[in-house]
Amino acid sequence: MKKVFTSILSLFMAFALFLAPVKVNAATGSDLLKVHYIDVGQGDSIYIQYKDYDILIDAGDNNMGDRVVNYLKPLIKGNLELVIATHPDADHIGGMDTVLKSFKANKIIDSGMSGTSITYSDYLNQVNAQVKNGAVYSGDSDMTINISNGVKLDIIETGDNNGSTNNNSVVAKLTYEKIKYLFTGDMEQKVEKKILNRDLKADVLKVGHHGSKTATSPEFLQKVNPKYTIISAGPNNKFGHPHAETINTLNSFNIPYYITKDLGNIIVSTNGTSLSINDDEVNVPPNENDVNSGDDIKSEKQENPGDNPTPDSTTNSDIYIKNIDSKSEVVIIENNSDKSIDMSGWYMISTTGNQIFNFPDSFELKAGSTINLISGRGSNSDGVSSLKWSNSYIWSDTYDPGELYDSSNTLISSFGK
Repeated sequence: MKKVFTSILSLFMAFALFLAPVKVNAATGSDLLKVHYIDVGQGDSIYIQYKDYDILIDAGDNNMGDRVVNYLKPLIKGNLELVIATHPDADHIGGMDTVLKSFKANKIIDSGMSGTSITYSDYLNQVNAQVKNGAVYSGDSDMTINISNGVKLDIIETGDNNGSTNNNSVVAKLTYEKIKYLFTGDMEQKVEKKILNRDLKADVLKVGHHGSKTATSPEFLQKVNPKYTIISAGPNNKFGHPHAETINTLNSFNIPYYITKDLGNIIVSTNGTSLSINDDEVNVPPNENDVNSGDDIKSEKQENPGDNPTPDSTTNSDIYIKNIDSKSEVVIIENNSDKSIDMSGWYMISTTGNQIFNFPDSFELKAGSTINLISGRGSNSDGVSSLKWSNSYIWSDTYDPGELYDSSNTLISSFGK
């Protein structure tokens, strides 16, 4: 029996998608800026790459230095133009001494807070060695670093008396024409509130303190108004990061989140106007149609996404999403009618990540048949019974409903709501 789809949120999303172009040009070109959120387990390490300008923010824990160096070596041709150590906690600067032994740094910025640990001493020794070799060292006062025409990095001063090392983290905002990224280290809600009067708006937010409930307040999210968020956290970490409270807050604003413990390295690329996440194009809604403001539209995602009941499929068409196997990365779509249906211009959305699969032009789903959309490393398709979505992993294992739209942006079927 056909079911009438009545989800207010999904109707709104369909309307928003109608207003904003869905088929966004993927971020490509010689002027591409890439932000690499390196998987360093329970820690942070972010590499910013624009032409021959290289920036590293943090380097993970003590056992992650070699991993970061090995990641950077194929990508960096000369020096690191800028190194930022957000604060002296081991999960942020532990691998930095190894990095600074391997690359010459032109400029080093940190929070100005000292530490008494061996980890901090190792870091400081390498900073001093870099300074002797010509590097410029400074604290995190307000400053703008002009990288290129239309590309800049702003250091946002948060003050020097914020208590914990976390709350004295270096905060930085990267701008490439229309696209902006915000990096927050382990900044928590106390300092989030303190800097709400600053220009924090960003398309991509690195969620503070690995998704801890002590960071990422609703007020801060509303101010930043991110379209996408990245969480750097390790599997089965003893802190329980990211906390359910943070995930619920992101869900309440309908903001997609990507977690390194689930996806590994995450690369967010831009040409200054559009975004790609792990080489998959994503939507950047215009501000006037923004569903992330949190003022009127709230997500209907469950409070405990790990305890979902068996998902149901809803549809208003003979074509419907039969199943989404998030572990195998396979979506099954079935044509339950007695005629073939041209799916040119149709598209499928993973709603948690807002990742889009566009059906090939002239693709027909035969009467009574199914098509598998497959993704993940090593995925292949025959173009008849299966179509390849991406080499990236699309589906979250916790909560990730799927939606199928036709060429007129009408919601045809949903699964997992």
